[in-house]
Amino acid sequence: MHLFSSIGEFAKTGYAKFNPKTLDGYATETWFKNLEETQTDEISNVALVYNKVHPQDRDLILSFYFNSTRGGDKKLDIQVRIISPLGKTKWIRVFIIVDEISSDVFEATEMNIDISDSKDNEADLIKERNNAQKLSFQKSNFITNISHEIRTPLNAIVGFSNMLQYTNEEKEKQSYINIINSNTNMLLKLIGDIIDISKIETNTFNLEYSNVDINQMMFEIEQLSKFRLPDNSISLSFEDRLPECNIYIDRERLMQVITNLINNAIKSTEVGRIEFGYRLKRDNSLYFYVTDTGRGLKPEEIPHIFERFAKTDGIAQKAGLELSISKMLVECFGGKIDVKSDINKGSTFYFTIPTGFKQQKSSSEYIIDSTIEKQIDKIEKQEISKPTANTDSESLQTILIAEDIFSNYKLLQVMLKGKYNIMRAKDGVETIEMYRKHKPDLILMDIKMPKMDGIEATRLIKLEDANMPIIAVTANAFESEKRNVLNSGFDDYIAKPVFSGILIKKINKFIRKGQAS
Repeated sequence: MHLFSSIGEFAKTGYAKFNPKTLDGYATETWFKNLEETQTDEISNVALVYNKVHPQDRDLILSFYFNSTRGGDKKLDIQVRIISPLGKTKWIRVFIIVDEISSDVFEATEMNIDISDSKDNEADLIKERNNAQKLSFQKSNFITNISHEIRTPLNAIVGFSNMLQYTNEEKEKQSYINIINSNTNMLLKLIGDIIDISKIETNTFNLEYSNVDINQMMFEIEQLSKFRLPDNSISLSFEDRLPECNIYIDRERLMQVITNLINNAIKSTEVGRIEFGYRLKRDNSLYFYVTDTGRGLKPEEIPHIFERFAKTDGIAQKAGLELSISKMLVECFGGKIDVKSDINKGSTFYFTIPTGFKQQKSSSEYIIDSTIEKQIDKIEKQEISKPTANTDSESLQTILIAEDIFSNYKLLQVMLKGKYNIMRAKDGVETIEMYRKHKPDLILMDIKMPKMDGIEATRLIKLEDANMPIIAVTANAFESEKRNVLNSGFDDYIAKPVFSGILIKKINKFIRKGQAS
């Protein structure tokens, strides 16, 4: 018996044998230990030591004993929870066999095994599996979004490069070149952002520290950012500052964060002002902020605004990575970033960094965002959401283009120029309003748009007119996404980058009067 007890203690396995009716019997010390009880010579305690077993599990054991002596099941194999004195849950596995010796005599053999370690390992494995599944989903989602974001500027680059050969007007050529240059810089910026994320996540990202005059840097940001303002409807100014401020930090990366926040403010503000600045806090950290009077954020959008490719009604982001990278860079500086916002009143993005934070010097690259988009914005201001003027416009059919990005709309307009009356909607809500007002002959519908996406806009339009031809024009190019689009009520699908011949061919399937060729 001593040898058996020693083996049981080593294996964390307890053993007991008793009559479940009379309670006569015995048990090893490990059996009691697994149940968080103290071994006793009183035989009656052998069957009555389940006080530390979780109430639900204890009821299962006691019910089994009661039923087994009255003709029920004679075997039980369960995992039960033991509440330890420290409040921690321990797991044991319980095996019970009840043999009927005679009509009045029963013999129960019970073994219990401490399986807490394996349970912990199981929990760790489940956690690792869930994390792996989450990472796999994030990776797939990231690739899908990257594909979409790359195709968006690529659509304009490929499309307008192709259209250059069909125009001899110098002014029109220069307009196309400006759009190509702007989208080329957008693409380079996106690639730079992707590289930055990859370096940060693989711990290969380095910061190049030097002594930085913060006021001089902020004045430089102010001047560069003013070039990005679409017109005089928005003012931008560098406000709060210290008389002098020099800190040891990576100048280019700090500029990148502040510039990203200002660009974000410009995108979300149509009329009003943008102010930015910094001040010293009592803990010797620097507090930087960018405040705008733009559309603001809904409460449910705020927790997700720093996620990759976050796209909200208030912020129609073009790359979808700027705020995410800003957060990562601030954290590399040892700081924190956050936002305060009220819908239709504006937002304040702010971050703090410790002024004494230092890191080993090394080299890094930084792609400076171009200001050529200012020219595109000015062109957009001159566009009107009415049928394009044509000498024979009354005989031409009307196509409504739902597209929030100007260069993508401009490309489609150029491809269809002279063949149709062209109208533009900048979001899903405006698309429905213009559809109801003008009753176009066909709609070219983008999928990802602010306020309401193209799928929901299409569903609502089809409820009013199931025969309205709607073609999806989107950067979502994967086969699964194409099936999803077609299953959502669209009549056809065109993947970006768009080619003129394919576009006209698709339109001719639904508009049969033959103006297009």
